[in-house]
Amino acid sequence: MEGGGVQVGCNCESVEEGIRCCSRHHIYHLGTTPLTSVTRVIQSIIPYEPRDPAAAENARDRGVAVDELFCGYITGKLSMIPENTREDAVALFWKLYEWWNSEKRGTPEVQKIVHDDTVAGRFDLRCDGIRYDLKCTYNVSPLAAIQLAAYESLDDQMSEELMIIHVTARLEKPKIIPVEFFEAMADWLTIRSAWELKRKLETA
Repeated sequence: MEGGGVQVGCNCESVEEGIRCCSRHHIYHLGTTPLTSVTRVIQSIIPYEPRDPAAAENARDRGVAVDELFCGYITGKLSMIPENTREDAVALFWKLYEWWNSEKRGTPEVQKIVHDDTVAGRFDLRCDGIRYDLKCTYNVSPLAAIQLAAYESLDDQMSEELMIIHVTARLEKPKIIPVEFFEAMADWLTIRSAWELKRKLETA
C-alpha cells in the first residue's frame, strides 16, 4: 500500500474468514475479498463535495463520538462518559438518552455489517422492526434515505419501517424522520445498477 504499508490497527491484509471492516481505512472484506461500501457506491454515481471540507470532517468526527456513546449506552456497555469526549458530542448524546428512554423499547441491534458478495455497509440501529440511521449534521442530506434503503436491501432481516434520527445542537430533541420505503429503495436500486454498469465499462 502507498505511504509505507499497512498502518497500525489495519486488518486489510487479514486472511480470517467472515465479514469485517478495517476501521482505519473503512474498507470491508469478506474473507480476503474486498467489498465496496454503500457510501462509495452512492458517491461514485452522485459525487458530493462539501463546501467546507474542514467543517464536514469535524461533523463526521462528532457523529462518530455520538454514535459510540449512544450505541454503548443502549447495549449496556457504557458505564460512564469517557474522559476527553467532545462536549458537543456529549450534549447530543443526552438528547438521544432522553429520546431512547421516553418509551419502552425492545432489544436493540447496533452497528451490524450487512453485505452481499460485492457491497457492504454498517447500519446504526435496528429495534422493534425499525431500522434507524443516526445523523448529527446541521441538515440531513437527501442521500441519507438512500443509504438506509441500501442497508435494508443487504440485510436478510427485513424491517417494517426506515427512520432517520436527526440530532443536532439547533434542535431541542431528536427529530425522527420517516423514510418513504419504496421511493428510497427504487433510488438505491437505480444507483446500484448504474454503479454495476460503470464497473463493467471500466473493466471492459
